Amino acid sequence: MKLSVRLLLLVLIAALPILAIQVHELLDEREQRKAAIAKQALDLARLAAAQQDQFIESARNLLIAAAQMPEVQRRDGPGCSTRMAELRRQFPTVAGIGAVGPDGTQFCSSSGKIAGVSLADRPYFQQAVQNKSLAISGYIIGRLSDQPHLNFAYPAIDGAGEVRAVVVLAFSLGQLSASLSLTPLPDGATMSLVDGNGVLLARTPSAPHWIGRRVREAPFTRAMLARRAGVIEATGIDGVQRMHGFAPLFASADLFAVVGLPWQEAYRQADRLFWRETLFTVLAFALAALLALLSADVWIRRPIAGLQDAVGRMKRGDLSARARSGRGSSPELRELAADFNDMAGTLERRQAALEASEARFRAVVETAADGIITIDARGIIQSVNPEAERLFGYRNDELVGQNVKTLMTSPDREHHDGYLARYLRTGVAKISGIGREVTGRRKDGSAVPLFLSIGQFELNGERFFTGILRDITERKRWEEHQVLLMAEIDHRAKNLLAAIQAMVLLTKSSTPSVGDYAETLIGRLHAMARAHDLLARDKWQGARLCELIRGEFAAYVGSDSNAVEITGEDILLRPRAAQTLSLALHELTTNAAKYGALSQPGGRVAIVSSIERSPSGQTLLLSWTESGGPEVAQPNRRGFGRVVIERSIAHDLAGSASLEFEREGIRCVIRVPLS
Repeated sequence: MKLSVRLLLLVLIAALPILAIQVHELLDEREQRKAAIAKQALDLARLAAAQQDQFIESARNLLIAAAQMPEVQRRDGPGCSTRMAELRRQFPTVAGIGAVGPDGTQFCSSSGKIAGVSLADRPYFQQAVQNKSLAISGYIIGRLSDQPHLNFAYPAIDGAGEVRAVVVLAFSLGQLSASLSLTPLPDGATMSLVDGNGVLLARTPSAPHWIGRRVREAPFTRAMLARRAGVIEATGIDGVQRMHGFAPLFASADLFAVVGLPWQEAYRQADRLFWRETLFTVLAFALAALLALLSADVWIRRPIAGLQDAVGRMKRGDLSARARSGRGSSPELRELAADFNDMAGTLERRQAALEASEARFRAVVETAADGIITIDARGIIQSVNPEAERLFGYRNDELVGQNVKTLMTSPDREHHDGYLARYLRTGVAKISGIGREVTGRRKDGSAVPLFLSIGQFELNGERFFTGILRDITERKRWEEHQVLLMAEIDHRAKNLLAAIQAMVLLTKSSTPSVGDYAETLIGRLHAMARAHDLLARDKWQGARLCELIRGEFAAYVGSDSNAVEITGEDILLRPRAAQTLSLALHELTTNAAKYGALSQPGGRVAIVSSIERSPSGQTLLLSWTESGGPEVAQPNRRGFGRVVIERSIAHDLAGSASLEFEREGIRCVIRVPLS
């Protein structure tokens, strides 16, 4: 696509948002004008309804005055007709006025003609008699005049509150249309008066052929009868689209004022403004496009042609080619030409940058924390870094040019050349790209454990291998330490299982029933578990004596803090001492809870710990004394608990334990060497 076409498209793209904004403003202007017309139509309809209310109020006042005439009250036909004729002369817009009796028979008329006409079947007459108030007929054909009228009826009430007569006033619909024309309206607007049956009573501009006809099929009439008041955009009875506002009369809910305002002219005004602004916009952008084409030829096309010529010369091998740009070209193209002319210098700078990059890479290799050795496809060392020199104890010049197997121990040294040849032949890697642990051979002949990972690369068609070696001596020492730890864990587990085995066998022999056996065994296992929890929490460094004692009493004492008294030194016990003392304390606590001081209220256990010091070392002295419990008798046999206390202390801790069965309570003294 040519540059000129692209410029035209660019101008068009720039114009589209402005045109879109103008279209949006047109639509918004249309809606605003339409809303203003709708409001105006409703306001005019309410104004027209208010004017007709004033007219009806005037008619009501006239009827009230006529109903109070003595001639009407007495139903004096001749006298009443005379008075009605006078009223008609005073109000020439009235088509006729008369009076009828309560039965609907006419006895008085402003025209002087009384033909015995009856209004008894007229709904408005019935409404006036029934409600004793003003009633309006809607569209009606007079029975004497045979002309369309709008009749008003008002009852004449006597002193007793009875209807003596009904005064009837007839108003010509032509006169009603003429009264509507007095209201100023915009060009093309209409104003109508419609009754509750959808009959057109009056209209301006005048439409005599529609007066008295039902217009229920008109959209605005249907909306009017359904909604009572509001605005609708619809086609009028004359086929013209208008915005119709309608409102009911306050004096009569069965009469409506309707005002229709044309809105097309408002749209046409907005459209004319839109097309004028659009035309100016198009002309402005057309001028901009022309100027862009002329400017592009001078500022863009000619300088680009010069650049293309210089590029073509360079492609043909003319490195002396330079681009020339005139002062009329754009700053960007002048910069492009300057960049093009700096190309030779840029190539030189790139070469210098490449050398600097190689120097940085060399510095990374030289300062790496791992040893790095590069060999060729024959296994000959090409380079080593300082860390590799330190690992193996060789200088750089002692290694470069030597076979890499010099740094290997048997049997890798003997197999390396064959392995390398097989890999080059088959491509099957044994170490390359994987990494594994190997043993290196230092210059002094000592071995060093290493982790070796190998990568390969090609340079000028020749294959090279790079080995990265990390000294894992410290890791190997840690692994050996882990092996020792596992052996220690195995030893402790065997001891624990042996203790549990002995506990199971001895408990069986000392319990009379399976239930007692299970309860006793579970309690002793829990005691061992509590000791293990304390030791595990402190990473098997030991357990505190007082905490061990409180753990045994927790299940028996509860909230009675006076039942147990623990005093003395709170020393840190070794793991083995904590486990053995935990079992001994469990046996003493269980016996106290079942048979001793803790088996009844008021019983008490006192535990005192102290350290005895002597030239041979330190000894833990733990005293257990019960009081306040049942009277104690000397047992006739040695139970498992006593065996655990006496033998475990002596066997596992090289200590001693003595039990005394005094009448006041059991007393136990435990001695455990601490050194």
